[in-house]
Amino acid sequence: MSKKKRKKKRAASQNKSRSARSQTTMRTRTVANSDDAPLELLPGQETRAAESATVVWVLCTLATAASLMGTVTFAIINAALGAPADNGRMMQMLPQWFMAVGVLTGIIGLIGNTLTQRWRNHKAPSIVRFVSAIVCAIAVGIGVGLWL
Repeated sequence: MSKKKRKKKRAASQNKSRSARSQTTMRTRTVANSDDAPLELLPGQETRAAESATVVWVLCTLATAASLMGTVTFAIINAALGAPADNGRMMQMLPQWFMAVGVLTGIIGLIGNTLTQRWRNHKAPSIVRFVSAIVCAIAVGIGVGLWL
């Protein structure tokens, strides 16, 4: 057998052993169980805390964006209607209510963004984290600016 053929054969056998090793060895993550016994997670699995934080983070970000849109919408409607009648105070309060909801969900969304990045095995894409942080920070900033 020539030297080239032996090298090719050796390289092929090394590739087979590498692929076999990569299929059999999995990195696991150990977390504490309620019984204080370590629980091993497979690579694709997340802890319940990480999944819960992710759900809270996403829902709060969506609620913050919706409340910002509601605030702008009702502010435009109030500007178009002009001065309220005697019983029209509710329409004047709607932008403030939406902004209050936006501030609360924005604060929770910012906290959830941080917790999600800390607890998850697989991080969210950078653009998703960035947009979420911007939406929540805008709502918190506007709300704090209006009420100070």
